[in-house]
Amino acid sequence: MSGCNGVCKKYKAHKPSYQISRYAAGQKNCTVCEIFLEFDGIFCPCCNKQLRCVPKSKNGKEKFLSQIIK
Repeated sequence: MSGCNGVCKKYKAHKPSYQISRYAAGQKNCTVCEIFLEFDGIFCPCCNKQLRCVPKSKNGKEKFLSQIIK
């Protein structure tokens, strides 16, 4: 089973200081490593699992879509 081996730490994203969600800012989430990344690929460089590019919750998705359209 694959797990976090620490490579993802160098891609760690900082929370945006303005009123925009992390996903709308282009950050991606690795659910295995439990970290937001600023990374161009679709798979985590650390654990090789697919990264989340949109929120899971309905409210989060609606907020994300409203921020992308503006």
